[in-house]
Parts: sequence; C-alpha cells; structure tokens
Amino acid sequence: MRPGLLERESAWKKEIKESSYLGEISLSLPELDQLCKTLGTGALNHPVALTVLAINCCYYCLDNDGFWPHFCSRLGLSYTVSNTAKLGSRIEDYLGSVYKNLRQRSGTYRYVGAILEQCGITRKQLPRFADFLREMERKHGWDGILGLNYPRYREQVPETGSKYLLGFLDDEIGWKFVRSVASNLSQRDRGIIDNAELERLGGYHTSFWREINQYLEFPPPKSRPRSVPLPVLALDPTTRSLQIRLDLDYTNKSRYRLDGEIVRSSTISLRRNKEEDFKESYAFEVLTDAEWMPIFLTGWVPRSSEFAFFHEVRGYIRDVNKLKPGAYWLLAGKDVAVPEEIILSNQGTLSLFSGYYAVFEIKIAQNSDLSVFGASAVLNKVPYLSYPECCKRLESAADTRVVFTGGLPTIQVNNFGPEASSGYALVAELEGHQKRVSKQFIDGLTVDLVGLGFKYPGKGSLWIEATSRMVAHAGEQVVDRLDFAAIMPCRIEGPNYLVSSDESVEISFAGPGNYSLELAEGTKVADDGTRWMVGPEVRLVEGTLLAGDLPLRVTHRLYRANMVLGDDTDTILTGDLDSGLAVFAEGVPGTSPGLYLADSKKRGKICSMGSFNKAGRIELSTFSFRDAILARKPRPIAGRFEIGRPGGTVKTPVFYLDVDQACDSICLADNENYKAAWQDYLSPSLGQVFNTLYDLAVKANVESCADLKMLPLPPRVRSLWNTFTACSRVLDGTGIAATGAEGLDKATSDALAWYSEASAALEGTIAPYRLLPLAEAYPGCAGIPLARWKHALELKLSEIKEQANPGENLREAIAEWAGEVRGHPKNTYSGRIAELCSGKELVDCWRLYFKHGKAVQAYQGAAKLACKTDGIVRDLAKLLGMLTLVKLGCAEEAAISFTGGCNPLLLPLFETLATAASESDGCKVDIFPILEEDFEIFSKHAACLEGDQLGTARTRK
Repeated sequence: MRPGLLERESAWKKEIKESSYLGEISLSLPELDQLCKTLGTGALNHPVALTVLAINCCYYCLDNDGFWPHFCSRLGLSYTVSNTAKLGSRIEDYLGSVYKNLRQRSGTYRYVGAILEQCGITRKQLPRFADFLREMERKHGWDGILGLNYPRYREQVPETGSKYLLGFLDDEIGWKFVRSVASNLSQRDRGIIDNAELERLGGYHTSFWREINQYLEFPPPKSRPRSVPLPVLALDPTTRSLQIRLDLDYTNKSRYRLDGEIVRSSTISLRRNKEEDFKESYAFEVLTDAEWMPIFLTGWVPRSSEFAFFHEVRGYIRDVNKLKPGAYWLLAGKDVAVPEEIILSNQGTLSLFSGYYAVFEIKIAQNSDLSVFGASAVLNKVPYLSYPECCKRLESAADTRVVFTGGLPTIQVNNFGPEASSGYALVAELEGHQKRVSKQFIDGLTVDLVGLGFKYPGKGSLWIEATSRMVAHAGEQVVDRLDFAAIMPCRIEGPNYLVSSDESVEISFAGPGNYSLELAEGTKVADDGTRWMVGPEVRLVEGTLLAGDLPLRVTHRLYRANMVLGDDTDTILTGDLDSGLAVFAEGVPGTSPGLYLADSKKRGKICSMGSFNKAGRIELSTFSFRDAILARKPRPIAGRFEIGRPGGTVKTPVFYLDVDQACDSICLADNENYKAAWQDYLSPSLGQVFNTLYDLAVKANVESCADLKMLPLPPRVRSLWNTFTACSRVLDGTGIAATGAEGLDKATSDALAWYSEASAALEGTIAPYRLLPLAEAYPGCAGIPLARWKHALELKLSEIKEQANPGENLREAIAEWAGEVRGHPKNTYSGRIAELCSGKELVDCWRLYFKHGKAVQAYQGAAKLACKTDGIVRDLAKLLGMLTLVKLGCAEEAAISFTGGCNPLLLPLFETLATAASESDGCKVDIFPILEEDFEIFSKHAACLEGDQLGTARTRK
C-alpha cells in the first residue's frame, strides 16, 4: 500500500476518536476512486481504510444494483458471495471495536445495514428522501416526528419506491436518522442554529446538508414553536406508587389525549396488580396550535426489567447510560445486587403484579460503577444541569416542574467544555419564547435566568439539546432538561406529630394575598382557603396551589401511624412471629418511638423501633417483638399494634391474632352472654368473620353473610368458617350458604350427612327397615365444634332408636287412643295421639267404622289422612284403610294401595291379626278398636298381605 494511504489511515484514526459516525469522514468521488485502487486486494489487512472507503462508496454509489458490485469493482475484486462476506465481516468487526453498543444484525442486509448506519442517507437517494421529509413535516411537523415511536414511524414509510431507500427508512437506523434530521431542522426553525451551523454539524457527510437543502425548499416558519410539557412516568416515594404526571395547566385546558381520550386528571396512577397498566410506551397527544401532536411516553415493564431508575422531576429513565450525577429513586427486584456505595436509604418495598421491589433512595456520582445494571463502568461525560441541594423549594410540590421559592438558584451546566462545542446547545424557554442561552462552552457555566427575562411568579425550562448526530444520542433531541417554576415564599402545613388513621386533621396555607389553595379531599374551614379540614384515612392530601395565574399541583403528607406488612395483609398471626415477617412502620421522620400492643387485658411496649428515616419509615421484622408477645401473661388472643408518641400511643391499622386460641375460644360460645372482649381487637375483615361465627354459635338469626371466598383467611379460620356454616345450615336449619363437602373434614361431613339421612328417615321418606342400620351407622360427633350441635345429633340418634324399638310408651299411647275410639262421642280428645296434627280426625274415622259400621266413609277419611299426615297418625290411618278395603271385598287392592313404611311396632300387628294370636312382637290385639268378625276376615286374606307389610314384618323377624 502506498505511503500516502498509510498517512491518511493514521489521520482517520484520530478523526474517528472525535467523530460520532464514520460518515463524517468524507471523501470526494475522485479521491474515493484513487484510494480504492491503492488499497486494492489487500483491503482485509487494513480495516480502518477499508471501512472509511466502504462508507464513502455507499454514500456516492448505492443504487438499485446495490452496494457490493460498485465497491468490489473499485477494489479490483470479483463480485462474489465469498468476497462480500469476507469484506463485510471485516468491516463489521472493526465497527464493533469502535462502537461497543453496535447493533448486531443478521440476514442479507446485515453488512450493508451496518455501513448505512454510519453513512446515513446516500447521495442518489437525496431527492426521494427530501420528498419523504416534506410529507412527514406536513403531517406531523418536526417536533411531531420526534414524538413518533418506531412502530408508529414505520406506518409512515411508503410501500413503493426505491428498494434500498425503503429498506433504509424502514430499518431502526433509518428511524433514528430521520429523527436526527428532524431535530436539526426544528432547531433551525427555532433559531437555535442557523444554516451555516447546520452545514457544519457532526455526524453527517460533509455535503449532506448543502445538497439536501437544494431539494427541501421550506419557507421560513411564521412563528417560532414553543416546547410542550411532556408527560412523566414518576415514582411517588411517599405512597410507593407509580403514576404518570402531566402539566396541570395543560390538563385543565384539555390539551392532552391518551389513546384518543381527553385526559381529565394531571396524575394517572398505575394499578399495582394490573399488568396491562405497565406498557412499553403510552400513546399521548398534545394540542399545539390547533393540531394534535403525537408524544410517546416511555414506560417500564417489570417483567422485562428487574430494576428502574426514577428522577424526582424527569421521571423514569430507561437507558442507564443516560443517567447523570444526582439523586434518584431506584426500584430493584430481589435478585438485583444494588451497590452499597450509591444507597442513601431503604424506603421499604413496592408490591406489584410481578412481585416485590425494594425502594431505594440513591445518589449517583460521576465515577459510580453501575455495571450491575448493564451500564458502562462510569457515566458518560455528557453535559447535564444541576442546582444546589440547599436551595429553597416548595416541599409540597408534586408537579412536573421543580418549584423554587423566594428566588431562583444558580443553575450550573456541567461537562460543557469546548469539546461540546460542536455537539450541543443550551436553550431556555421563558414566557413561551425559546432562545439559545450561550455559545460559550465552559464547564461549570452558570445561567442567570432573571437576566434572561424571567418574571415572578412564572415557569420556564432550560435544556441541553444534541445538535450533531451522535451515537450516544441517536434519535434523541434533549440530553438533559430542567422544567421549573418560581414563586414567592409560601407554605402548606399540617400536624407535625403522629395522628391515627381515624382522626380528622387541619391543613393551613400561608402565602401572598393573591395565592390560594384548593384541596381535592377536604372541607374549607376559612372562606379565604387558608384553612382546610381533611377527614380520616387520608394520608396524602392533594390539591392545587394557584400562584397568581400559575397553577401548580401540590401534595402534603400526613403522618398517620401505620404499619405495612410484607404480604400486604392487616394481621400478624402467631405463626408469623417465628418467620421473620418483614414489617415497615410509618411515623414522623427523625422520631424514635416504641411499638406497643394493646389487647383486652393491657397495653404494653413490645419493642423499640429506632429512628424513622426522612421518608417516615423504618423496617423491622416480627423477630423484634416475638418474645415480648409470647411472654405476656395471660397470652393475648387478639390485639392491635400502636406506635408511641409523647403522652401516649396512636393506633395503627395492623392487628395481632393467635388463631388457635381464637378458634378454641369461639367454640365455647354456647350462650349470648359469652361474647369475649378480645373480639373487639380484630381487624375489620377478621372481625366480620368471628362476629358471624359468634352469631352462629349462639343460634342468632343469621340467614346470610358476606362472600368470604376471596378473603385471605388463615387456614384454621377458614376451616372453622366452613364447619360453622355447614353445621348451622344442617343442624339449625338456617338459610346461610354452606360450604360444600369438599370444604369439611371427614368427621364433620360424615356427621352432617348422617343427620340429614336420619331426619329424612324420621319424616318417613325412607323405608322403616333402614332405621336400625342407621342407628348402628351413627358416626359420632367428634367433628362437631359446639356442644349444642353435638346434643342435636345425640337427640336425633335417640329418636331413631326409639322409632326402631319404640318400647312401652307407644303401646300406652295406642291403648289410650283405642279407648277414645270406643268411648262416648262426647268424650274430649285428650289422648297423646289425638292431640297430634289430624289426631282428632283419626279418632273420628275409626269411630265411623267401629261404632257405626260405615266402612266406605271410614275408608275415604283414612285415605285422605294417610296422604296428608305422617308418623303414628299416618300409620293408624293406613291400618284403617286396609281393614275397610278387606271388609269391602278389596283385599288385593288393600295390599297395593297402602304399601309403604310404617312404624315397626305396628308391622307385626297384621301377622298377629291373621293368626288370631293373642299378642306378638308388637301391640296386643285386644287394644285395637276392631270388631270380632274382622279376625276371620284377616285370617282369610292373610296371603294378600304377605307381599307387603306382613312379608316385610316376617323378613325383619
């Protein structure tokens, strides 16, 4: 290779170190041809020269025949797949050594795509590229193009035209190139740079701007556009929630749309448990000069990243390489090893649909090692803005702007030395007008905003724009930005001491006479809006501060005693004491109170917690107070945690429960005077459960209850709930919904199933011969929790046994009834059977037959009674019906019509009557009110009865 080329290659190496893209190293077409001949077939041995020449060849020569035929011809090489693969691989390797974050490609466009990324648009495609730019500007404007994300941008790329131009535009490198060009043209229209500076910008081929301007021919803008306040994805460390914040003034004027709908609130909270709220980007639109301009807010997807950085004003920062020195909030998953040297404090955890994330307050320095997050070992030295930490700010501000009070601090521009002169511009926007602040590039430059025309109260913006096309800011315009407001001194105040969640508190405002405060959740106490009353439960007071005509979103935190458990429940169980459950207590920053437990017997301190951090939080575990609770005599069943304050304690919404003691205790509730004091120390959800259990235990009129299927109950409580509701439904006959058998243990399920079957048997819905086996199958009442329910089972067992073996009591009752049938008609119906339902009708039916011989009428009455009654009345009516049918010559019908179950004491009677025996296993024959002639009739038709009652009776014998 000739010495001249070696010298050029040495010079190019120095230029490459100062260049954003290799396309900045431009050659004339004759130079390109001559140097390619000089390099020739030894190109693979000189990767620097090979790459520079390839990029210039691409700029001048790429057309519908492609790139490689032109380049191989100039090098004197055959155009073959082998040669293009070798050359392309060598170029790709060299670019990868220069740009560590070079995009990895594949496919037939692999090597040409990498060359085009350095080259930008090619010379032959400039006219058609200019057409594309004009159409894009017509539709969206330059700033609107910057608001298009890659998918929306691709929708704008034409479907027909030059294959290579369309391939370039459709690729991500084309999107970033178009954004860079649009950004520079926007800067020209806004007066940030002029045409002369435009043609000297880095990152482009030296002839690009001179030639593209020949085709664009845009008229000068009628007015310089204003910047628009952009949405911000922010982390609120006070509530540990993620929210999208929007400019309050623009929101009040309905100038934002999200997914086509007008946005009505300046904050949009992301629901923690809704994965669909966490998106890669949010499609906003902002109204500017009667046109809706698209803006895509970058989102955080927890399943894609285990960490997220949030600046207090700029919000979420996706690319960790774009972090600047300063304070941030960091969300980190359990597997992220956060460097100790950047942590200022641990603010607890944030629970999301994807798991738990630690919330850290961190501070990043220029030399911080963020490699654990995939960043470069140290921060890139790009310009950024800063202001003193000690400056006066409105503490209650929760706006998209930093709100300074009582004067503007000194704004400093860092990393803004001479090396930034060709790549960046410092811009201010005050009173809606933009201007370039300084063309002097001095590291540590300070900005006098008042000298630039800022007026109180007011708002403005200061930012650093990338002007040159640079790899570090590919596709981006703003490198760092400070949106601010400055107002006269004012303050929003509330209690500076600890309050409980059920207390109402007063909020006051003090400021200039033309300043006012409006709260979203509060009642105005003073007509001038200087005093407000905020109700219980509110922890973060939100509202609007109107500083003259300037609206600002403000919040004020109330220090309410609170405890947050790692599993988001409201009760610490005895089992949690040994598990080291994470507990975050909340109180007044800087104080060091004790933690107390109040139960029905006493209130006592259970541990010292240490000092609350500046966010008013402190982390401890259940190990901290386990021994104190377990050592308390008597052992508490339930209690409520309280946080100390001077002169007393304040209740928290977190409770303690000894599940075993509570369940054992509720099972002793056998009367209405039982209700224990510990039930007043339960959380609302568990209080509802145990109060209902108590009502069920004392047989209160409980017909319905809340659906507890989704309530996270301790296993034993849920089991007891299932048992109580099932027992109440079966044993008390209430209408309360009962859990299915799958929710009960076997002993309980078997006992309730037996009770239901026994009840059915006693109602006559199963055959009587099953009574004795049913009594023998009694499962016991071990699974039944209450004494009265156990007693109900025992009573049912006694009834079954009595029906199966009724004994002398039933015989005496039948003899008493028979005497009434035989007695005088005017005799009173005083017998035990006569007093039963339809018992008097039964006596009258038998009298029709026994005293008056009216068999037909007696049969008709008996048939009706047999259908509508049960028990012994039904059985005696069936006996009369069968007797009268036989007497009327219908013996076969008698055997059929009155089949079914009977009291086992009566079954042997038919056999006794048939054989004319004096007595049997049942009642004596002579106690029944029948005529002597009936004995012969029954003996004669005994065979007709053997298939039914007599047959059944014999079988049982």
